[in-house]
Amino acid sequence: MAAMKHSRILLVGLLLVVIVNVVTFIKFLHRPSGPVPRAQLERLNHKLDLLQANVKEDLAEGERILHALRNGPPLKLPAERPANAEAEVAVKTPKKEDGGVVRLPAANVDVIPVVVMACNRVTVKTHVDQLLKYRPSKERFPVYVSQDCGHQETADVLRSYGDQITHLQHPNLSPIDSSKPTKFHGYYKIARHYRWALNQVFSHNYSAVIITEDDLNVAVDFFGYFAATLPIMKQDETILCVSAWNDNGKPETTIHDPTLLFRSDFFPGLGWMLTQKTWRELDAKWPDAFWDDWLRNPEQRRDRVCIRPDMPRTTTFGKIGVSQGQFFEQHLKYMTLNDKSVEWSERDLSYLIKAQYDADYLKKVYSAPAATVQELREGKLAPAPVRVEYVSKESFKSLSRELGLVERIRSQLELARSVLLGAVFHTLHVHGDAARRSLLSTWS
Repeated sequence: MAAMKHSRILLVGLLLVVIVNVVTFIKFLHRPSGPVPRAQLERLNHKLDLLQANVKEDLAEGERILHALRNGPPLKLPAERPANAEAEVAVKTPKKEDGGVVRLPAANVDVIPVVVMACNRVTVKTHVDQLLKYRPSKERFPVYVSQDCGHQETADVLRSYGDQITHLQHPNLSPIDSSKPTKFHGYYKIARHYRWALNQVFSHNYSAVIITEDDLNVAVDFFGYFAATLPIMKQDETILCVSAWNDNGKPETTIHDPTLLFRSDFFPGLGWMLTQKTWRELDAKWPDAFWDDWLRNPEQRRDRVCIRPDMPRTTTFGKIGVSQGQFFEQHLKYMTLNDKSVEWSERDLSYLIKAQYDADYLKKVYSAPAATVQELREGKLAPAPVRVEYVSKESFKSLSRELGLVERIRSQLELARSVLLGAVFHTLHVHGDAARRSLLSTWS
Protein backbone atom coordinates (compact mmCIF):
# COMPACT_ATOMS: atom_id res chain seq x y z
CA MET A 1 0.00 0.00 0.00
CA ALA A 2 2.83 2.41 0.91
CA ALA A 3 4.61 1.60 -2.36
CA MET A 4 1.47 2.46 -4.28
CA LYS A 5 1.21 5.83 -2.51
CA HIS A 6 4.90 6.56 -3.18
CA SER A 7 4.39 5.70 -6.84
CA ARG A 8 1.37 7.94 -7.01
CA ILE A 9 3.34 10.90 -5.61
CA LEU A 10 6.21 10.24 -8.03
CA LEU A 11 3.71 10.17 -10.89
CA VAL A 12 2.26 13.52 -9.78
CA GLY A 13 5.76 15.01 -9.65
CA LEU A 14 6.52 13.81 -13.17
CA LEU A 15 3.18 15.16 -14.37
CA LEU A 16 3.96 18.59 -12.96
CA VAL A 17 7.31 18.60 -14.78
CA VAL A 18 5.50 17.81 -18.03
CA ILE A 19 2.97 20.62 -17.39
CA VAL A 20 5.75 23.17 -16.83
CA ASN A 21 7.33 22.19 -20.13
CA VAL A 22 3.99 22.26 -21.95
CA VAL A 23 3.18 25.74 -20.61
CA THR A 24 6.60 26.99 -21.70
CA PHE A 25 6.14 25.38 -25.12
CA ILE A 26 2.68 26.95 -25.54
CA LYS A 27 4.04 30.33 -24.56
CA PHE A 28 6.52 30.23 -27.45
CA LEU A 29 4.32 28.31 -29.89
CA HIS A 30 1.59 30.93 -29.73
CA ARG A 31 3.77 33.93 -30.33
CA PRO A 32 1.89 35.89 -32.99
CA SER A 33 3.29 35.80 -36.54
CA GLY A 34 1.95 39.23 -37.39
CA PRO A 35 1.62 42.51 -35.54
CA VAL A 36 -0.50 42.30 -32.38
CA PRO A 37 -1.56 45.19 -30.13
CA ARG A 38 1.00 45.59 -27.37
CA ALA A 39 -1.62 45.61 -24.59
CA GLN A 40 -3.13 42.32 -25.80
CA LEU A 41 0.30 40.69 -25.98
CA GLU A 42 1.21 41.89 -22.49
CA ARG A 43 -2.02 40.47 -21.04
CA LEU A 44 -1.42 37.10 -22.70
CA ASN A 45 2.16 36.90 -21.46
CA HIS A 46 1.08 37.99 -17.97
CA LYS A 47 -1.52 35.21 -17.76
CA LEU A 48 0.94 32.58 -19.02
CA ASP A 49 3.56 33.78 -16.52
CA LEU A 50 1.07 33.44 -13.67
CA LEU A 51 0.12 29.92 -14.77
CA GLN A 52 3.74 28.89 -15.08
CA ALA A 53 4.58 30.35 -11.65
CA ASN A 54 1.70 28.45 -10.03
CA VAL A 55 2.76 25.16 -11.65
CA LYS A 56 6.38 25.68 -10.55
CA GLU A 57 5.19 26.31 -7.01
CA ASP A 58 3.21 23.05 -7.05
CA LEU A 59 6.24 21.23 -8.44
CA ALA A 60 8.43 22.54 -5.64
CA GLU A 61 5.90 21.29 -3.09
CA GLY A 62 5.90 17.85 -4.76
CA GLU A 63 9.69 17.72 -4.61
CA ARG A 64 9.59 18.60 -0.91
CA ILE A 65 7.22 15.70 -0.26
CA LEU A 66 9.41 13.30 -2.25
CA HIS A 67 12.45 14.39 -0.26
CA ALA A 68 10.60 13.76 2.99
CA LEU A 69 9.58 10.29 1.80
CA ARG A 70 13.14 9.34 0.92
CA ASN A 71 14.98 10.82 3.90
CA GLY A 72 12.57 10.97 6.79
CA PRO A 73 10.04 8.83 8.64
CA PRO A 74 7.00 7.61 6.70
CA LEU A 75 4.41 10.31 6.11
CA LYS A 76 0.95 9.75 7.46
CA LEU A 77 -1.24 10.37 4.44
CA PRO A 78 -4.87 11.39 4.91
CA ALA A 79 -7.46 8.68 4.89
CA GLU A 80 -9.55 8.21 1.77
CA ARG A 81 -12.53 10.57 1.79
CA PRO A 82 -16.02 9.98 0.48
CA ALA A 83 -16.59 10.91 -3.15
CA ASN A 84 -18.55 14.01 -2.19
CA ALA A 85 -16.12 15.21 0.49
CA GLU A 86 -14.14 17.46 -1.83
CA ALA A 87 -17.24 19.27 -2.99
CA GLU A 88 -18.44 19.57 0.58
CA VAL A 89 -15.21 21.29 1.61
CA ALA A 90 -15.20 23.55 -1.42
CA VAL A 91 -18.72 24.87 -0.86
CA LYS A 92 -18.77 24.69 2.92
CA THR A 93 -21.13 27.37 4.18
CA PRO A 94 -21.33 28.97 7.61
CA LYS A 95 -23.65 27.35 10.11
CA LYS A 96 -26.14 29.37 12.10
CA GLU A 97 -25.61 29.35 15.81
CA ASP A 98 -26.73 31.38 18.80
CA GLY A 99 -30.09 32.43 17.48
CA GLY A 100 -29.28 32.58 13.78
CA VAL A 101 -25.92 34.37 13.84
CA VAL A 102 -23.63 33.21 11.04
CA ARG A 103 -20.14 32.29 12.25
CA LEU A 104 -17.50 31.69 9.62
CA PRO A 105 -15.06 28.82 10.21
CA ALA A 106 -11.46 29.94 10.77
CA ALA A 107 -10.41 27.89 7.74
CA ASN A 108 -12.49 30.17 5.50
CA VAL A 109 -10.59 33.32 6.46
CA ASP A 110 -9.14 35.11 3.42
CA VAL A 111 -6.15 37.42 3.31
CA ILE A 112 -7.57 40.72 1.99
CA PRO A 113 -4.95 43.29 1.00
CA VAL A 114 -5.65 47.01 0.85
CA VAL A 115 -4.34 48.82 -2.23
CA VAL A 116 -3.98 52.59 -1.70
CA MET A 117 -3.78 54.67 -4.87
CA ALA A 118 -1.42 57.59 -4.25
CA CYS A 119 0.27 60.29 -6.29
CA ASN A 120 1.61 63.59 -4.96
CA ARG A 121 -0.22 64.15 -1.68
CA VAL A 122 1.98 63.94 1.41
CA THR A 123 -1.31 63.86 3.34
CA VAL A 124 -1.49 60.20 2.33
CA LYS A 125 0.02 59.81 5.80
CA THR A 126 -3.40 60.60 7.33
CA HIS A 127 -5.00 57.77 5.40
CA VAL A 128 -2.23 55.23 6.00
CA ASP A 129 -2.10 56.06 9.71
CA GLN A 130 -5.81 55.29 10.01
CA LEU A 131 -5.47 52.02 8.11
CA LEU A 132 -2.66 50.88 10.40
CA LYS A 133 -4.55 52.03 13.49
CA TYR A 134 -7.73 50.11 12.70
CA ARG A 135 -6.51 46.97 10.94
CA PRO A 136 -6.78 44.00 13.30
CA SER A 137 -3.99 42.00 11.67
CA LYS A 138 -1.00 42.85 9.50
CA GLU A 139 -0.98 39.31 8.13
CA ARG A 140 -4.64 39.25 7.12
CA PHE A 141 -4.79 42.83 5.83
CA PRO A 142 -1.45 43.71 4.21
CA VAL A 143 -1.32 47.31 2.99
CA TYR A 144 0.09 48.15 -0.43
CA VAL A 145 0.50 51.80 -1.41
CA SER A 146 0.91 52.23 -5.16
CA GLN A 147 2.35 55.61 -6.06
CA ASP A 148 2.08 57.30 -9.43
CA CYS A 149 3.57 60.72 -10.39
CA GLY A 150 7.10 60.14 -9.03
CA HIS A 151 6.62 62.76 -6.30
CA GLN A 152 9.68 62.54 -4.04
CA GLU A 153 8.16 64.06 -0.88
CA THR A 154 5.28 61.59 -0.99
CA ALA A 155 7.69 58.71 -1.62
CA ASP A 156 9.71 59.76 1.45
CA VAL A 157 6.56 59.69 3.60
CA LEU A 158 5.69 56.19 2.40
CA ARG A 159 9.23 54.84 2.90
CA SER A 160 9.13 56.03 6.51
CA TYR A 161 6.63 53.23 7.30
CA GLY A 162 9.24 50.53 6.71
CA ASP A 163 7.80 47.04 6.60
CA GLN A 164 4.38 48.13 7.89
CA ILE A 165 3.37 48.67 4.27
CA THR A 166 4.56 47.69 0.80
CA HIS A 167 5.43 50.73 -1.31
CA LEU A 168 4.92 50.21 -5.05
CA GLN A 169 5.99 52.82 -7.63
CA HIS A 170 4.36 52.98 -11.03
CA PRO A 171 7.17 52.73 -13.60
CA ASN A 172 5.25 54.35 -16.46
CA LEU A 173 5.37 58.12 -15.95
CA SER A 174 5.30 58.93 -19.65
CA PRO A 175 3.09 61.80 -20.85
CA ILE A 176 -0.33 61.12 -22.30
CA ASP A 177 -0.78 61.21 -26.06
CA SER A 178 -1.11 64.83 -27.12
CA SER A 179 -4.14 63.91 -29.23
CA LYS A 180 -6.12 63.52 -25.99
CA PRO A 181 -7.65 66.71 -24.52
CA THR A 182 -5.12 68.20 -22.12
CA LYS A 183 -7.70 68.83 -19.40
CA PHE A 184 -8.37 65.08 -19.25
CA HIS A 185 -4.77 63.85 -19.12
CA GLY A 186 -5.05 63.31 -15.36
CA TYR A 187 -7.92 60.86 -15.86
CA TYR A 188 -5.89 58.89 -18.41
CA LYS A 189 -3.01 58.63 -15.94
CA ILE A 190 -5.34 57.47 -13.17
CA ALA A 191 -6.82 54.68 -15.31
CA ARG A 192 -3.34 53.59 -16.40
CA HIS A 193 -2.14 53.52 -12.80
CA TYR A 194 -5.16 51.60 -11.48
CA ARG A 195 -4.68 48.87 -14.03
CA TRP A 196 -0.99 48.46 -13.30
CA ALA A 197 -1.45 48.49 -9.51
CA LEU A 198 -4.28 45.96 -9.47
CA ASN A 199 -2.35 43.58 -11.71
CA GLN A 200 0.66 43.89 -9.42
CA VAL A 201 -1.29 43.01 -6.30
CA PHE A 202 -3.46 40.30 -7.86
CA SER A 203 -0.30 38.62 -9.16
CA HIS A 204 0.06 37.36 -5.56
CA ASN A 205 -3.14 35.36 -6.11
CA TYR A 206 -5.31 37.09 -3.52
CA SER A 207 -8.99 36.22 -3.86
CA ALA A 208 -10.04 39.86 -3.42
CA VAL A 209 -8.59 43.31 -2.73
CA ILE A 210 -9.84 46.51 -1.10
CA ILE A 211 -9.08 49.65 -3.13
CA THR A 212 -8.74 53.03 -1.45
CA GLU A 213 -7.34 56.44 -2.32
CA ASP A 214 -4.87 58.71 -0.59
CA ASP A 215 -7.47 61.25 0.57
CA LEU A 216 -9.89 59.03 2.50
CA ASN A 217 -10.78 58.76 6.15
CA VAL A 218 -11.79 55.25 7.23
CA ALA A 219 -14.21 54.14 9.92
CA VAL A 220 -13.29 52.16 12.99
CA ASP A 221 -15.03 49.03 11.63
CA PHE A 222 -13.71 49.43 8.06
CA PHE A 223 -11.86 46.10 8.04
CA GLY A 224 -14.60 44.13 9.79
CA TYR A 225 -17.15 45.39 7.25
CA PHE A 226 -15.16 44.11 4.28
CA ALA A 227 -14.18 40.85 5.95
CA ALA A 228 -17.84 40.06 6.69
CA THR A 229 -19.14 40.93 3.23
CA LEU A 230 -16.50 39.04 1.23
CA PRO A 231 -18.15 35.60 1.75
CA ILE A 232 -21.46 37.05 0.52
CA MET A 233 -19.80 38.54 -2.56
CA LYS A 234 -18.04 35.26 -3.36
CA GLN A 235 -21.30 33.33 -2.96
CA ASP A 236 -23.53 35.64 -5.00
CA GLU A 237 -22.27 36.34 -8.51
CA THR A 238 -24.80 39.16 -8.93
CA ILE A 239 -22.61 41.25 -6.62
CA LEU A 240 -20.03 43.27 -8.54
CA CYS A 241 -18.38 44.96 -5.56
CA VAL A 242 -18.67 45.96 -1.93
CA SER A 243 -18.26 49.68 -1.25
CA ALA A 244 -17.65 51.67 1.93
CA TRP A 245 -19.29 54.75 0.41
CA ASN A 246 -22.84 56.09 0.35
CA ASP A 247 -23.48 58.93 -2.12
CA ASN A 248 -26.28 60.10 0.16
CA GLY A 249 -24.30 59.71 3.36
CA LYS A 250 -25.08 63.12 4.85
CA PRO A 251 -26.67 63.34 8.33
CA GLU A 252 -30.07 64.35 6.94
CA THR A 253 -30.15 61.64 4.26
CA THR A 254 -29.25 58.53 6.24
CA ILE A 255 -31.17 56.43 8.73
CA HIS A 256 -28.21 56.45 11.14
CA ASP A 257 -28.22 52.67 11.38
CA PRO A 258 -24.57 51.48 11.35
CA THR A 259 -25.62 47.89 10.66
CA LEU A 260 -27.87 48.61 7.67
CA LEU A 261 -26.57 47.56 4.22
CA PHE A 262 -28.16 47.82 0.77
CA ARG A 263 -27.79 46.36 -2.70
CA SER A 264 -27.29 49.27 -5.13
CA ASP A 265 -27.18 49.27 -8.92
CA PHE A 266 -24.90 52.32 -8.85
CA PHE A 267 -21.15 51.83 -8.42
CA PRO A 268 -20.19 54.01 -5.42
CA GLY A 269 -16.38 53.65 -5.37
CA LEU A 270 -14.32 55.53 -2.74
CA GLY A 271 -13.17 52.49 -0.80
CA TRP A 272 -14.38 49.31 -2.50
CA MET A 273 -13.61 45.62 -2.81
CA LEU A 274 -13.64 43.35 -5.85
CA THR A 275 -12.67 39.74 -6.42
CA GLN A 276 -9.83 38.46 -8.55
CA LYS A 277 -12.35 36.82 -10.88
CA THR A 278 -14.10 40.12 -11.50
CA TRP A 279 -10.79 41.91 -12.01
CA ARG A 280 -9.72 39.43 -14.71
CA GLU A 281 -12.97 40.19 -16.51
CA LEU A 282 -12.50 43.98 -16.26
CA ASP A 283 -8.77 43.95 -16.97
CA ALA A 284 -9.36 42.43 -20.40
CA LYS A 285 -11.25 45.58 -21.49
CA TRP A 286 -10.04 48.27 -19.06
CA PRO A 287 -10.60 51.80 -20.46
CA ASP A 288 -7.96 54.43 -21.16
CA ALA A 289 -9.71 57.00 -18.95
CA PHE A 290 -12.75 57.64 -16.73
CA TRP A 291 -12.70 54.08 -15.42
CA ASP A 292 -15.35 54.69 -12.74
CA ASP A 293 -17.99 56.01 -15.16
CA TRP A 294 -17.07 53.18 -17.52
CA LEU A 295 -17.72 50.67 -14.74
CA ARG A 296 -21.22 52.10 -14.30
CA ASN A 297 -22.15 51.40 -17.91
CA PRO A 298 -24.58 48.52 -18.55
CA GLU A 299 -21.98 46.64 -20.60
CA GLN A 300 -19.72 46.32 -17.57
CA ARG A 301 -22.28 46.21 -14.78
CA ARG A 302 -24.33 43.46 -16.46
CA ASP A 303 -27.21 43.78 -13.97
CA ARG A 304 -24.87 43.30 -11.03
CA VAL A 305 -24.99 45.38 -7.86
CA CYS A 306 -22.67 46.77 -5.22
CA ILE A 307 -23.23 46.37 -1.51
CA ARG A 308 -23.07 49.72 0.26
CA PRO A 309 -23.79 50.90 3.82
CA ASP A 310 -26.32 53.41 5.11
CA MET A 311 -23.58 54.98 7.23
CA PRO A 312 -20.40 55.57 5.16
CA ARG A 313 -17.23 53.75 6.15
CA THR A 314 -15.14 56.31 4.25
CA THR A 315 -15.22 60.08 3.78
CA THR A 316 -12.88 62.24 1.74
CA PHE A 317 -10.67 65.13 2.83
CA GLY A 318 -9.25 65.67 -0.68
CA LYS A 319 -10.67 68.97 -1.84
CA ILE A 320 -7.97 69.48 -4.47
CA GLY A 321 -7.23 66.83 -7.08
CA VAL A 322 -7.74 65.90 -10.71
CA SER A 323 -11.44 66.82 -10.44
CA GLN A 324 -10.49 70.29 -9.12
CA GLY A 325 -12.67 69.93 -6.03
CA GLN A 326 -15.83 69.21 -8.03
CA PHE A 327 -18.76 68.49 -5.66
CA PHE A 328 -16.59 68.84 -2.54
CA GLU A 329 -17.96 72.14 -1.24
CA GLN A 330 -21.54 71.37 -2.21
CA HIS A 331 -21.65 67.75 -1.15
CA LEU A 332 -18.63 65.66 -0.20
CA LYS A 333 -17.45 67.60 2.83
CA TYR A 334 -20.81 67.04 4.57
CA MET A 335 -20.60 63.24 4.57
CA THR A 336 -20.88 61.48 7.93
CA LEU A 337 -18.29 58.85 8.84
CA ASN A 338 -19.60 55.98 10.93
CA ASP A 339 -18.18 56.14 14.45
CA LYS A 340 -19.84 53.03 15.90
CA SER A 341 -17.85 49.81 16.06
CA VAL A 342 -20.05 47.03 14.66
CA GLU A 343 -19.15 43.40 15.38
CA TRP A 344 -19.65 42.32 11.80
CA SER A 345 -18.44 38.78 12.42
CA GLU A 346 -21.50 38.21 14.62
CA ARG A 347 -24.06 39.41 12.07
CA ASP A 348 -26.02 37.32 9.59
CA LEU A 349 -25.68 39.05 6.21
CA SER A 350 -27.44 36.38 4.18
CA TYR A 351 -30.32 38.83 3.60
CA LEU A 352 -28.05 40.49 1.01
CA ILE A 353 -28.22 37.45 -1.27
CA LYS A 354 -30.28 38.45 -4.32
CA ALA A 355 -33.19 36.00 -4.01
CA GLN A 356 -33.91 36.89 -0.40
CA TYR A 357 -33.15 40.60 -0.71
CA ASP A 358 -35.38 41.17 -3.74
CA ALA A 359 -38.41 39.51 -2.20
CA ASP A 360 -38.06 41.24 1.18
CA TYR A 361 -37.34 44.64 -0.29
CA LEU A 362 -40.22 44.60 -2.74
CA LYS A 363 -42.54 43.69 0.09
CA LYS A 364 -41.29 46.59 2.22
CA VAL A 365 -41.55 49.12 -0.59
CA TYR A 366 -45.01 48.18 -1.75
CA SER A 367 -46.40 47.87 1.76
CA ALA A 368 -45.47 51.52 2.40
CA PRO A 369 -48.16 54.08 1.49
CA ALA A 370 -47.48 56.51 -1.35
CA ALA A 371 -46.80 60.12 -0.40
CA THR A 372 -45.77 63.38 -2.03
CA VAL A 373 -42.83 65.58 -1.13
CA GLN A 374 -45.26 68.32 -0.20
CA GLU A 375 -46.96 66.04 2.36
CA LEU A 376 -43.58 65.22 3.81
CA ARG A 377 -42.59 68.86 4.06
CA GLU A 378 -45.85 69.87 5.68
CA GLY A 379 -45.48 67.21 8.37
CA LYS A 380 -48.90 65.70 7.73
CA LEU A 381 -47.72 62.09 7.87
CA ALA A 382 -47.09 59.75 10.75
CA PRO A 383 -43.41 58.93 11.42
CA ALA A 384 -43.44 55.72 9.38
CA PRO A 385 -42.01 54.59 6.03
CA VAL A 386 -43.67 56.05 2.93
CA ARG A 387 -43.11 55.67 -0.80
CA VAL A 388 -42.29 58.66 -3.03
CA GLU A 389 -42.40 57.89 -6.73
CA TYR A 390 -40.80 59.53 -9.75
CA VAL A 391 -41.65 58.91 -13.39
CA SER A 392 -38.96 60.65 -15.46
CA LYS A 393 -35.44 61.98 -15.42
CA GLU A 394 -36.75 65.47 -14.73
CA SER A 395 -38.97 64.38 -11.85
CA PHE A 396 -36.08 62.40 -10.34
CA LYS A 397 -33.86 65.49 -10.37
CA SER A 398 -36.62 67.65 -8.96
CA LEU A 399 -37.32 65.24 -6.09
CA SER A 400 -33.60 64.86 -5.41
CA ARG A 401 -33.14 68.60 -5.06
CA GLU A 402 -36.13 68.91 -2.74
CA LEU A 403 -34.97 66.01 -0.56
CA GLY A 404 -31.30 66.96 -0.58
CA LEU A 405 -30.19 63.84 -2.47
CA VAL A 406 -27.53 63.42 -5.13
CA GLU A 407 -29.14 64.06 -8.51
CA ARG A 408 -26.28 62.88 -10.72
CA ILE A 409 -27.36 60.18 -13.16
CA ARG A 410 -24.63 58.41 -15.10
CA SER A 411 -26.52 56.29 -17.61
CA GLN A 412 -30.00 55.62 -18.92
CA LEU A 413 -29.96 52.36 -17.00
CA GLU A 414 -29.99 54.37 -13.79
CA LEU A 415 -33.23 55.99 -14.92
CA ALA A 416 -34.94 52.84 -16.12
CA ARG A 417 -33.80 50.68 -13.22
CA SER A 418 -36.16 48.29 -11.55
CA VAL A 419 -38.53 49.27 -8.81
CA LEU A 420 -36.36 47.34 -6.38
CA LEU A 421 -32.99 48.87 -7.17
CA GLY A 422 -34.27 52.39 -7.73
CA ALA A 423 -34.89 53.07 -4.09
CA VAL A 424 -32.84 55.21 -1.76
CA PHE A 425 -33.69 56.08 1.81
CA HIS A 426 -34.14 59.53 3.20
CA THR A 427 -34.58 60.66 6.78
CA LEU A 428 -36.93 63.53 7.55
CA HIS A 429 -38.01 64.83 10.90
CA VAL A 430 -41.77 64.57 11.19
CA HIS A 431 -43.28 65.82 14.45
CA GLY A 432 -39.82 65.57 15.99
CA ASP A 433 -39.30 61.92 15.02
CA ALA A 434 -36.96 60.52 12.38
CA ALA A 435 -39.02 58.75 9.74
CA ARG A 436 -37.62 56.50 7.07
CA ARG A 437 -38.53 57.54 3.54
CA SER A 438 -38.22 55.60 0.32
CA LEU A 439 -37.73 57.30 -3.02
CA LEU A 440 -38.95 54.86 -5.63
CA SER A 441 -38.46 54.72 -9.40
CA THR A 442 -41.43 53.68 -11.53
CA TRP A 443 -40.17 55.06 -14.81
CA SER A 444 -39.42 52.51 -17.51
